[in-house]
Amino acid sequence: MKDFKDRLERIEVEEPLHIPTLDGAGIAETIKVKVPAWRDPKDGEIYLDTEATAFLDKAKARYMGLLTPAQIRALRQRLGVTQKQISELLQIGDKTWTRWETGRERPFRSTNVLLYALSDGKIDLAYLRSLAQPSPAPHI
Repeated sequence: MKDFKDRLERIEVEEPLHIPTLDGAGIAETIKVKVPAWRDPKDGEIYLDTEATAFLDKAKARYMGLLTPAQIRALRQRLGVTQKQISELLQIGDKTWTRWETGRERPFRSTNVLLYALSDGKIDLAYLRSLAQPSPAPHI
């Protein structure tokens, strides 16, 4: 008897992709995205694999102007710092960066602007280190 996956056929389908509002409270719009999928010829059931879901995730991030998890990880690696170090420099929780790199969460759009500035060299690690150090309150 053939294995379940062996009997599936490779196809391309259009999947609805819900683009959230900027505040994340609702759906701004829904677009259609073509993705690779598998179809069971016996019953016509369509299956999306990790490749398809990654493609949808990347499309959503691109449409929203957010860095993808792979871009976030590449940025950190290019800077030559650990997840813990970048978390400290950005003054975020230890697990937050990990969730961004794995795609379990996305940075807020405002944080994404900061990440783009860091990626584009508009700010650097020395500047972030200076912000991470407590300084005396300015005299007013």
